[in-house]
Amino acid sequence: MRRDRTESQQLQNVVELQVPAIKIKNIDAVVENLETEVIENKVIVQGEIHKQIFFVGEDNIIHHQQEMMTFSTFVEVEGAQPGMEAQINVAIEHIKARLSPDGTQIQQKVILELFVKVVELQQLLLAQDPGGPLILVDQVIGEATTQTMVENEVALTPAAVKVTHVDVQIIEITKHIIEDKVIIQGILAKQVFFIGEDDLGHHQAEEVSFSAFVDVPGAQPGMKVQIYPRVEFVDGTLSPDGTVFFQEVVLELFVKVTEAMQINLAQGAGPLVKLPQVIGEDTVQTMVTSDFVLDQPALKIVDVQAHFQEVNTRILENKVIIQGILEKQIFFVGQDDIEYHQAEEVNFSAFVDIPGAQPGMEVELAPRVEHINFELITPTQLHQKVVMEFFLKVVEILQVNLVLDTAGPLFKVPVVIGEKVKQILVEEVVPIPPVPPIPPEVIVAAELIKEIVEVEVEEQILVEEQIQLPVPAIKIKEIDATVTNITWEVVNQQIFVEGDIIKQIHFVNAENQVRHVEEIIPFSAKLEVPELQEDMILTVDVQIEDISFQLIQQGTILSQVIVLVVRALGESSRQLEVITELEGPDIIPTVIQVVANRVIGEDIFQVDVEESLDLPQPAAFPVFVEAFLTDIVGEIEPDLVTVSGTIVKALTLATAEEVEFTVEEEIPFQFETVITGAQPGDDLQLQIEIIDILVELIEEGNVAVQTVILEAFVKVTRQEIIGVVVDVVGPVEVETETVFLDVVDDGIPHPVPVDVVVEVQPA
Repeated sequence: MRRDRTESQQLQNVVELQVPAIKIKNIDAVVENLETEVIENKVIVQGEIHKQIFFVGEDNIIHHQQEMMTFSTFVEVEGAQPGMEAQINVAIEHIKARLSPDGTQIQQKVILELFVKVVELQQLLLAQDPGGPLILVDQVIGEATTQTMVENEVALTPAAVKVTHVDVQIIEITKHIIEDKVIIQGILAKQVFFIGEDDLGHHQAEEVSFSAFVDVPGAQPGMKVQIYPRVEFVDGTLSPDGTVFFQEVVLELFVKVTEAMQINLAQGAGPLVKLPQVIGEDTVQTMVTSDFVLDQPALKIVDVQAHFQEVNTRILENKVIIQGILEKQIFFVGQDDIEYHQAEEVNFSAFVDIPGAQPGMEVELAPRVEHINFELITPTQLHQKVVMEFFLKVVEILQVNLVLDTAGPLFKVPVVIGEKVKQILVEEVVPIPPVPPIPPEVIVAAELIKEIVEVEVEEQILVEEQIQLPVPAIKIKEIDATVTNITWEVVNQQIFVEGDIIKQIHFVNAENQVRHVEEIIPFSAKLEVPELQEDMILTVDVQIEDISFQLIQQGTILSQVIVLVVRALGESSRQLEVITELEGPDIIPTVIQVVANRVIGEDIFQVDVEESLDLPQPAAFPVFVEAFLTDIVGEIEPDLVTVSGTIVKALTLATAEEVEFTVEEEIPFQFETVITGAQPGDDLQLQIEIIDILVELIEEGNVAVQTVILEAFVKVTRQEIIGVVVDVVGPVEVETETVFLDVVDDGIPHPVPVDVVVEVQPA
């Protein structure tokens, strides 16, 4: 892919703010509602940037505002023409926010990178190669064109003296393929414009259905059909009295039939195409068992029907997770001899091993309900078993030059016309909303706290394994086992855990010799964690609880059962303001004492670390730089936080002869920030990131002047007993939120959910 020069486009909108802000916390943004239009040698791109803005107001409270920016640009792609397809990927490269000196405006700059690819569907004769990539491609079975005439008459009201124009459009095309034929049905939407006897212009609409069939030798049910209809001719005759308009419409229907197939294609110097390469495929069956309670007693079950309402897939390494909802329609006869209906939805999940599958690839899935078994256990309890079959194929989009062959089969493939990368700068100044007023007669006190939520789940699994010993054993001396290579993936509220059990088996053979065998057993487990949240930091641990074994088949087979204990711990945190005191006329608050992490203060800022590096030889230009942070340490002093660490950096440069060389170095750094109220012993949260590195060559390329730009987030908290308002009686409206807090003297030694008041408004 060729990367072109970067172009910029700036949009600006200045809005005066009513309430000043003192600091911007962060801005999250996503790109949505992308639209593209292909014109000659260009692709027009439009979209929206949806932003979540978090800022600190003059009340020292973190506020949130949703905001949307629109953008539009065009990307030049040589060879693009109307009718071609544009594929686009937009990434947010950088967001820069700056608060105006008076705190009344936030100026935002969002840099977008747009990657645009233009493809055109073409029919090509392609060469095959058994050693080439296995490609999923549409082979052209046949194509044909037919014409059909649609005649009808329409009564005009009022009577016409002249028909001036008839507009005809083809809508709602449907097709049905049978052996060697394609049946086409559709509707003609017609607009008749005429002059009435009153000498005024009139309009009358009608819809006329039509049908036709086209012979396509080789066509079979299940193949793909593309229809390209065209209105070829329109004519009409007005009756002598002007009340009836006789119409004739000639349609041309071009039909193409293709079949998806897997074939090894030859790579070469031919056209560049974008096609899916088959990584692997498999079929899996799974059974969903459920017990359903009927609304009323039943004499018998007439039928149970099931279909897939929603099926989603997610690719892990060498595995595909399938999840969905099975919707069932249950028909039964009640004890009053009347037939009733009830619906049921059942969640299901399964996974399929596909070697070579990786996140980012695509899945083609064909689900099927294979069998339904049901039994009426009691008059109101229905036991059901549904067997489902899933055929899935994992593909990776491949862009490759193929070889043309005049004797090869004909395929319909997307040919890459061109692609390009462009950057745009979207700049906007947006308002900060006013802080909601508190009624003057009400006195409110609040504290900013950090909530920490922990979720722990534990499950036992059995791993059964039989191993063929190299020689017969008379007894097992010992088996040592360890768990290693533990990995996990979170899908919705489920944790999929995988790993290996490495076992060292020592046994005694018939000659009373102690032999040794090493065995690796892979395992997998699924943990259901309904309370799992997306932002939780997850840790997973697997321990061996027990190993039982026995020798079978005259000591040639060692049968083992391993009991594993899988534990998962999820932890998340958030910051919110809770009301601690509330006073006013006729206001009676309910306050409880809790142990909470009170936020003493926090800060977000940038630090520039500059360093000059003497080079071992003159350099003409820098190539790239890699860096990471290590040994990050924070120390709290009264009202001050000191942060130190080391930047480990590798700078690659090139000489005038374009010979590359790399220089490595470690740069220590230290900086301070004021956090009013901080004291030694408080809890410190640090997050330091490298956001940019600037390199400049001086002294004829013998010295590299470097500036490493760090972004630091510092938060200080302290665990204290505070009072929080949980209920209010009086002339105010309150907003509550559920927070996990350790309630004092409740007899429970861990945090529990508590509904606390977070906002107060006049009634």
